[in-house]
Amino acid sequence: MAWKDHSDEECDSVFASFLAGLVLTVLGATRPRDTAASSLVLVPAPSSVSSMHSRGRWQTLPLVKAMQHDLRGYGLQVEVKPVLHLEGVKGKSVQRTGASGRSERIAGHVRVDETFIDDDSLFIIVDDIVTTGTTMGHCATSLHQAGAVHVIGVALACVESEADRGDVRHM
Repeated sequence: MAWKDHSDEECDSVFASFLAGLVLTVLGATRPRDTAASSLVLVPAPSSVSSMHSRGRWQTLPLVKAMQHDLRGYGLQVEVKPVLHLEGVKGKSVQRTGASGRSERIAGHVRVDETFIDDDSLFIIVDDIVTTGTTMGHCATSLHQAGAVHVIGVALACVESEADRGDVRHM
């Protein structure tokens, strides 16, 4: 949270390296070589205008730019496309409780600002934290509707759900 809300930018490169490694792991586990997408497109998860104003930056954008550099070092063709935007969203997502409240907050507000999406590329949505999966889900849906066929998401962290906590206690 210090990185996200207090511009601890010195963490950007460390977090980007972690996420690049995660992408490499996911690619190795999910993509047969003969069906590999022609290129990777890193898409920062959108932030509301009010969140960017209060933080002074779009916190996932420097992550994807640093990830691009790291992944190109492995010989991958990687682009950064900040094409997702939130329009007309009020309040921060952390102010909403539960998946339905978060979903209501952004439903219909995620916009793709490019009319053409290369359907041969693998689009990778990069977010800082997955709380309920709502933002990631709406972003993926918007990219699919714009023509993206291959979409995955990665994040620095996720919030453990009540169900997950219950499962851990019973093990």
